[in-house]
Amino acid sequence: MFLTGKWFPCIMAFMENNAPEMLREWLETEGRKQLWLAAQLPVDRSRISLWVKGKRLPHPVNRRRIQEITGIPADLWVSK
Repeated sequence: MFLTGKWFPCIMAFMENNAPEMLREWLETEGRKQLWLAAQLPVDRSRISLWVKGKRLPHPVNRRRIQEITGIPADLWVSK
């Protein structure tokens, strides 16, 4: 069985253990903007941008909140 559909990029990012890419793909797949996620956490939108680019790691509290919102496991942000 081949993986297809809108979730394929998210699944591939998960397999590569790439949380920033997973977050970017989740936002795109769900049709959400970084500003929306920033308001949910709440953090500045520039923080979301840094996380998506892999330039910064979210604080552990935000990692857990991201997991609650997106399903992206919090521990993926620190595992390599």
